Amino acid sequence: MKTFLQRHQADIYGVLSGFDRVRFRGTRRAVSYPKGVMGLLWMFRILLKNLAQFLQGHTKQLKSVTEELAKGTPVGQVHYVNSSSESKEKVVARLVREHQVPDDFTGLVAVLSCVEPCRTFGVYRNREQKKLELRSMFRKCLHYYLYIRHPKFGLLHIRIQSWFPFQVQVCMNGREWLAKQMDEAGIEYVRQDNTFGWVADFAAVQELFDAQMRTDWSAMLSGLLREYHPAYVQLMEQLKLPEPYWTAEQTEWATDVSFRSAAALARLYPRLVRHAVHGLGCVDTMRFLQQKLTKSGTIPQRLKQEVVTDFKVRPEGMRVKHRVGANSVKMYDKPGLPLEITVLRAEATIHHAEGLKVYRPTEGNPDGAMRWLPLRRGVADLFRRCELSQRANEAYLEAMAVVDAPETLGTIVTPLSQRVQRRGRRFRGLQVMSADDRQVLAVLNRGEYTIMGIRNRDLSAALYGTAPGDAKERKQRSARVSRWLALMQAHGLIHKVNRSHRYTMTDKGRLCATAVLAATEASIQTFAQAA
Repeated sequence: MKTFLQRHQADIYGVLSGFDRVRFRGTRRAVSYPKGVMGLLWMFRILLKNLAQFLQGHTKQLKSVTEELAKGTPVGQVHYVNSSSESKEKVVARLVREHQVPDDFTGLVAVLSCVEPCRTFGVYRNREQKKLELRSMFRKCLHYYLYIRHPKFGLLHIRIQSWFPFQVQVCMNGREWLAKQMDEAGIEYVRQDNTFGWVADFAAVQELFDAQMRTDWSAMLSGLLREYHPAYVQLMEQLKLPEPYWTAEQTEWATDVSFRSAAALARLYPRLVRHAVHGLGCVDTMRFLQQKLTKSGTIPQRLKQEVVTDFKVRPEGMRVKHRVGANSVKMYDKPGLPLEITVLRAEATIHHAEGLKVYRPTEGNPDGAMRWLPLRRGVADLFRRCELSQRANEAYLEAMAVVDAPETLGTIVTPLSQRVQRRGRRFRGLQVMSADDRQVLAVLNRGEYTIMGIRNRDLSAALYGTAPGDAKERKQRSARVSRWLALMQAHGLIHKVNRSHRYTMTDKGRLCATAVLAATEASIQTFAQAA
């Protein structure tokens, strides 16, 4: 991203990175599986055949207290919406206008209801074993949406499932929260919807954004439930259910590059879109989202998710989206801001944490040794999820830096071909068009090494495949790879991570690798047209 910002710094006000839309899910893990529900029924001495009757009583109680809660809102009652045809946000905005809710009003604004799919449990008759069984199932039930103007977090909503196990969601927007933070700090800004085209102090505002990640999420989310629907919390206590286990069901992390004029971005953006659609492939998408590739740098055959790039023209602008399964990174412009300011947004969305890693102890031994483990969906690993999302945005914008790049291939390659000296040692120049040097650059530039870095053993496996059984050959390979790493470090293409055996690419290294690899894949016709 640094290269992109440096290249267009004359046209840029500043950059802001942080939460956009975030959806949390509160799960009662004790009753999230059939055996746990059976334990609850045993505790209340309820027969399995009476499960529906038992649950209906608590559903009626929840509906009654929620409708009573709605009477105290400015709208005055629960408003039913059709989930398939109406935007709930637009419905709330319309209700606010119709009931003339003051702009400075804080608290519960409106309660909506709608029938939507849910996960619950049902009783099935097993004819072979001649007994009843409890199974997890999907069905539809009524859900309540509590829309709140919070004095600290801005507009947010709480979604409550009216049927057992009474799942709850909290959906909030980091930009709404940031606006409240800037108002409290007295920082001026220009805002359009959830975008800030200009702020008086970008560095100070970024610090406010970063402060959001230091939130005690579990305490905050549970506190919202207790504050705005205490009867729901009391109902869960009657069922002797523990506090919800909070997970980040979906996170949108956006990096906004604020351009000084719409004309400046309008000249650049079509070329960015063209490069994103035609210049980036499925492997690049895997790298942006830190998904593991094969040792040869290809997509694993066992990958079940789709890797897709799509392009859409919307009324507000053009959008390019690169997706691996449910996770994605996308780019779009945000025109129509006051003062002719336009924002270029790169946004990473994570639904599924599979394939991502976090450096932590095991869950059952918090004081144990730290190691790289799968990223959890729980809010305990939300900080790491934000870090990975920011890396995805930075890598994506860095890939966009090649558009309108003033450097020629010659200005990049020529210095690399010269001999260099580092710490008293002399190193040869790189031959970037040779198969060996180009292969090493390609491996170092892989996305799976962006976050954790690459080790000697990783580079050896990528270059030579499975480690040989002969100890002498393994030692020779390790020494050969060490010389490769020293050579790349001497030319400033990689740097060593402190107190580790890992190396990561520098900005110079990524630019060189991208240019060289793109040049080797370009056709002669492309070079002829460029000339």
